[in-house]
Amino acid sequence: MHNSAPNPPCPKCEGETAHILIPPSHRSSNYRMRSPAEIKKRVTGGIRKLNVRLLNVSNRLAIEARKHEIAKTPQGRILIALFKKAVNTFRGIQMLKSERLIEESWILLRVLLEAHINLIFS
Repeated sequence: MHNSAPNPPCPKCEGETAHILIPPSHRSSNYRMRSPAEIKKRVTGGIRKLNVRLLNVSNRLAIEARKHEIAKTPQGRILIALFKKAVNTFRGIQMLKSERLIEESWILLRVLLEAHINLIFS
């Protein structure tokens, strides 16, 4: 019989539960709860790899953009200058984070965002 109540009673203690009941079909030795430290490591590890790849691609793109014919126009020079500034800021943030200077990296990110907002709204 299926109980659709938000917290079905525990079959062992017959009381309301605060834990999640796993159906018998999903109970297996393959399932286990990860610790918060393990979850953080898995999440930040992927982000670190992604940031390294993103920085490499951004550097190559900045070099190629300078060779493009749009770089000869005033608008193109502005666009490329903004992109290079964003890439350099990202590089700076990564360096600050590697030194565990998190507050400083947030300040640098704020400066970058403020510069772009001022440019857009001026």
